Amino acid sequence: MQVGEDLVLKMNNYALHEGEQSVFDSELKGRQERPDEKDSNRKRAGVDYENQPQCQVCWGEVGTIVNCDFCPGAYHPACIGITDVDALPHSWSCPHHKCTLCGRRAHAAGGLLFRCTDCDKAYCEDHLPLESELLGGEVDRLLTLGFGAVKQACYCLCSDECKTKNEERAEEALAKQEAAGAEDAEDDDGEEADDGEEDDEDEDEDEDEEGADEMEEDDEGGFAAVLARLDAPKANKAGAASELYLDTDYEKCWVSVDVKSVSGQKASCVCREREDDHGKPIKKSAKLADLRPAPPTKPPKAFEASLVPGALCELSYADEHGHAWWPMTVVKVGGGKNPFTVASEHYTQKHTVPLNRLRPAWSWKPGAAKWAQREPGADH
Repeated sequence: MQVGEDLVLKMNNYALHEGEQSVFDSELKGRQERPDEKDSNRKRAGVDYENQPQCQVCWGEVGTIVNCDFCPGAYHPACIGITDVDALPHSWSCPHHKCTLCGRRAHAAGGLLFRCTDCDKAYCEDHLPLESELLGGEVDRLLTLGFGAVKQACYCLCSDECKTKNEERAEEALAKQEAAGAEDAEDDDGEEADDGEEDDEDEDEDEDEEGADEMEEDDEGGFAAVLARLDAPKANKAGAASELYLDTDYEKCWVSVDVKSVSGQKASCVCREREDDHGKPIKKSAKLADLRPAPPTKPPKAFEASLVPGALCELSYADEHGHAWWPMTVVKVGGGKNPFTVASEHYTQKHTVPLNRLRPAWSWKPGAAKWAQREPGADH
C-alpha cells in the first residue's frame, strides 16, 4: 500500500496513527487466535497431585485452608494476611511463586525460585539467604502427594529456624512410626503367645544347626562368605540409623548418624556420638554415596579367626569430638589382653587392642540387600 511517497508492505500491519504493532501484541494476538491450545506440561492441583493438609506457615490442620492452584501449598488465610477469601482470583498462586524480598516470579528471576520446605518464603538467586541449605528439586513429603520436580523450583531450608523445625518434625514423624510399630508388635506377640514354648525349642534347634552349618561353610568360602549371608537394608531411608563416612584431611572414619531427611542424592543427618566445639551434636548434609545402614552390632563368630596379618577391619576409637570407626589393617596377632596390632590405612598410627575394639571392614551397596567384606584397595 502507498504511504506518502513510499510503498509499505501491507503484511507489516503498520498504522500511522498507532505505530507499528509490537512483538508482544503480535504474539498475544496469535495466542488469542488459538484458544484450544493449552500448556500440557503444567500439573493440575487435585488432578495430577494433592494439596497438603496442613498450613505451610503454622503447620496446623484445623480451620479454613486455602489451596494453591499451582503447587501443593496450603495456608490459613490469616497466616498470610488474606482477609477476604472470596476476593481471591479463580486461579490463585501462593507465596512460594514469587521472591519474598523483591517480588519477582520465576520467569523474571532467571527461571528459578528457591522454595523453603518448612515456611512460606521463596527467594530468587539474588536474595537467597547465605545460611540456606539446598535440598534439590524433589522433597519426599511432596512426592507422597504426587508432586515431583518442576523446572522453576529448587527446595531449601531458608534459615536456622526452619532447619531446626524440620529436624523436630522428622523426629516426631519417626516417633509416631516407632509407636505404631510397637503396637503392631504387641498385637503379633499376643497372637503368637500360645506357640511360644514350641517356637523357643525350634529356635534352639535351628541355632545349633546354623552354628554347625556356619563352621562348615566357613571352611568352604572363608569369612567373606559368612558376611555375604547377612541381610542388609536395600537403601538409606529417612528416620533410619545409619553411618556416614567422613573424608577430610584429619578424619577418615565412619560415624553413627540419624538420617533426618532424604532429597535426591543428598541426606540431612545428625551425628549420634560426635559433637562440635560447643558440645552440640554435629549436623551434616551428606551425599547418599557416603552413607550406609548401621552394620550389625555383633560380628559373626568367624570374625576373630579372620583377623590375620593383612586382613582389613575397623577400629573403635574416640577423639575429642566423640566416637568413630576407623579403617585399619591387621599387622600382627599375638597373645595377652591386647593381642591385635592394627595400623591405620590413611595415617601412620598403630594400635595394640583387644578383640572387642575391632569389627569387620563392612561393605554395602544400595539394592544388594547383603553385607560384604571390603576388599584391599577398595573405596569405603
